[in-house]
Amino acid sequence: MAYIGEKAPEFSVSDIYGKLVRLSVGKKKVLGFLRYIGCPYCQRDIMKMLSKSKNFEKADVILISHSTADVLKKYLEKLRDFPFIMVSDPQKTIYKRYGVEDGSPLDFVNPAAIVESVKTIPSLKDYKIVPGGIDKNYFTRPAFFVIDENNVIIYKYQTKHVADSFDIDEIIAKL
Repeated sequence: MAYIGEKAPEFSVSDIYGKLVRLSVGKKKVLGFLRYIGCPYCQRDIMKMLSKSKNFEKADVILISHSTADVLKKYLEKLRDFPFIMVSDPQKTIYKRYGVEDGSPLDFVNPAAIVESVKTIPSLKDYKIVPGGIDKNYFTRPAFFVIDENNVIIYKYQTKHVADSFDIDEIIAKL
């Protein structure tokens, strides 16, 4: 589990292109745990971050998905100059280290999820169909962390239901 005020759990993995990814001391990081890349809510969150990507220039942004690297590469082909690091974690190893929780089928019928889903409809114009982009991990609840220069967690947001999302301005304020 990872909590605000604690050292962020270290990890060392390759991004989807084979480049080593670690939590480096001396630079702020945004760590985003998504579901599979075919998830419309996760794509909405990526688009939200891309819309304010200039605000993330002084931080490493690492997005973690449980889609395979090949599927993530297919998705990113459609996005030019993607400025963030993308990591595939199909076994959800890093998710577990950070305590990113799974929800349940009830997340789909949560009244707040239904209201948020209706609000999300306009963002579906940016939705990109990706072959193999939908898998069995429907119930992961995405989470976002901001980690300071000393690798201490200073912000954490775990979504509460399937359609919930982080407040991008809260994340930017921590940078």
